[in-house]
Amino acid sequence: MRRLVPILLLALLAPARADDSAETSPHTWPIAFQETYLLLPHEGQQLELEPDGISVRRFHLRVDSPTEIEVKVTRAYDNAILWMERRASDIDALIPWGRDERGTVSIFNPMRFPVRILVVIATDPAEERLAVHSFYVNRFLEALEEGALEEDLHLLDRALAQDAQDTVAAKLLARISGLEGSPLEIAEDRFVERTQERIAELRRDGKTDEIATVITQEQDFETDRGRRHWFLLVGRERMRREQSVRALQAFYAALDAAPDPAARFEVYPELVAANVATGNTEQAEAIVERALEEAPDEETRRRVEEWRSW
Repeated sequence: MRRLVPILLLALLAPARADDSAETSPHTWPIAFQETYLLLPHEGQQLELEPDGISVRRFHLRVDSPTEIEVKVTRAYDNAILWMERRASDIDALIPWGRDERGTVSIFNPMRFPVRILVVIATDPAEERLAVHSFYVNRFLEALEEGALEEDLHLLDRALAQDAQDTVAAKLLARISGLEGSPLEIAEDRFVERTQERIAELRRDGKTDEIATVITQEQDFETDRGRRHWFLLVGRERMRREQSVRALQAFYAALDAAPDPAARFEVYPELVAANVATGNTEQAEAIVERALEEAPDEETRRRVEEWRSW
């Protein structure tokens, strides 16, 4: 497990952050919402959380009840339960949140008699000095401040899965992984990288049938780069499995998603090898000639000539 470098990564967000070292107790935070409810026996109450009312990194939820009740907080995006307590009379919890989030606070009275409860939501005053990022970016930054591990990068992947235009998540991933491009390109490249890692794990475990399932799944990429890298992955895996004809199909699909010479040079050597594997050396030679025409310099031309290994 490799630890990330918090100082360098947090520096990326320097304009949007401030010194929040003087953190105060949630019980002293200013109240954003407060209401009293009378719950009849076996009755529930739902509070809808909207971005206009609460758009913070986290909030403090307090529910006071004279008897035991049930409380649950869920996100609208994926119906994930962020916090839940059964049979408690004093609810006191910090709820993770984020920009533009929607969700629900559900309260249920399991008793046979009416219960009057007080619901209070308070927000951290430091939020006024800090930019509020998306839900998963906020979680990643919290992990980073605790000494995040490389395994925590999945939080940024999930941020981009929720919003492919999340520029903060893309910026952090770009710095960590070395990827460049638009947020959507970075998100799709990360998906391909994770798939490569999964295939490597399956191969180590001897699960070749599961690898076949992975590479036959259809993917709905939106960028040329994402499509190209996916089909290159599929083609290489087909070659490894000695399925050269199907590998050719994947490599030509990758070539269709290569709009410029730099992108095509990612595909050309794979196409040459796959054509040679199928016995079509004439087509392999044609690809070499095309690559020589597009080669930007003598060094590249020398490498292309080396493809003629048949």
